[in-house]
Amino acid sequence: MRLLVLALIAALSITSCDEQDVLCTMEFRMLSVEVSGDSTVRMYTVDVRNKDTIEGYEIFDSNWCFADDGEWFNRLKRDEKRTINIVALSKSGKTVKAECVITRDACHIDKVAGPKSIEYPL
Repeated sequence: MRLLVLALIAALSITSCDEQDVLCTMEFRMLSVEVSGDSTVRMYTVDVRNKDTIEGYEIFDSNWCFADDGEWFNRLKRDEKRTINIVALSKSGKTVKAECVITRDACHIDKVAGPKSIEYPL
C-alpha cells in the first residue's frame, strides 16, 4: 500500500509539469508585491510585449499577487524572460506602476527582477 501511495504521488508530480523527465513539487507559486501609501482596490499586469492585461488579486493585508503558476505559466515558454508592468489603483484614485521581469522553468514561474514593495505617490 505504501509503495502504491508513493507511486501515485510521483505520477501526479511528473504529470503536473510540461515535461515528462522533470519531477516538480506540488507547490503553487505566486509572485507578490506589498503596496503601501493608500488602500488598493485593483491590481493588474500589462505584458510589455503584447499589451495583454491580467488581473491580480489581494493575498492578505496589502500584499497583492501579480502573477502565479496558473495564468502566467501557460503564457511563458521555458526559460523565457518577460517584462511586465505592475499597475495598482488606489481607493482615492492614485496609480502606481512598477516594472518586473518574470520567467519560468519546467515547473514554476519566478521573478528575475522587480520590487518587493511599491508605494503610492503623495
